[in-house]
Amino acid sequence: MIGIGLAFGNLSISRNAAVLLVVNVLALDVLGSMLIFFLRGMRKQHFDLEHTLRQIAESALQEISEVVHNISVVDITLQNESEACIYITLRGHTNEIPADFAQTINRRISQKTGCRSDVTIELSPCQMYSTL
Repeated sequence: MIGIGLAFGNLSISRNAAVLLVVNVLALDVLGSMLIFFLRGMRKQHFDLEHTLRQIAESALQEISEVVHNISVVDITLQNESEACIYITLRGHTNEIPADFAQTINRRISQKTGCRSDVTIELSPCQMYSTL
């Protein structure tokens, strides 16, 4: 309707359609998402815990010098407030990572948060090319 109002030169139609669009986005998307989070039991502490778990995993990744960090992926699934599944996909140009790397991350998570975690690491070697 915004485009139709502009095409016909009727700015009141365009303005009303734009207001309706903004109200719909705010009411349905933002407030609806917040309501679903509330009803499903998601609280700020869950987001904070997920953030802490991600920081622990990413700090451990930084210790592996040959892994390309900006294309590695850390997926975290909170089972409840004291259990998490962490799936890490390492994309780099080496097959050499410490044999106990997953246990190291698991131990750090347990020490820092008290969470029990299942850490899975997938190594996905990739070749790096430069056009320079």
